[in-house]
Amino acid sequence: MFSIRRASKDGLMQWCKDCCSEYRQSNKEKINARQKVYRDANRERVREWDKQTSRRSTLAKYGLTEERFEEMKTAQRGACMICSKIPEDTLVVDHCHATGQVRGLLCRKHNAALGAFDDDPMMLLNAIEYLKLSRQGE
Repeated sequence: MFSIRRASKDGLMQWCKDCCSEYRQSNKEKINARQKVYRDANRERVREWDKQTSRRSTLAKYGLTEERFEEMKTAQRGACMICSKIPEDTLVVDHCHATGQVRGLLCRKHNAALGAFDDDPMMLLNAIEYLKLSRQGE
């Protein structure tokens, strides 16, 4: 069985999957060295590719398309739903851990904060009361 390769005339790899696998196993060090040279010479390109791949897999995890993400971002004017600030890097998908439902887009800081409170409104209310008490002496 042959893998797909768009660059070839017939659209297939020149070796079958078993032969490719065998070649990779017997030439691990050589392949790893070649990949390291490429990554070192193309750091920015590799970083951008990794970022795009990571984002696509994250969106797929929550059942979102790139288009739907952009619609949500536009609806929020590019800002975090908690602090209303536009983050320097990007907004992240916030979801309910119990249901898996997407709630909206947040900055990394506030998404992590909700996770730290285990999505528990009572814990957040307790934190608010704690902050109020600590400010009474000001």
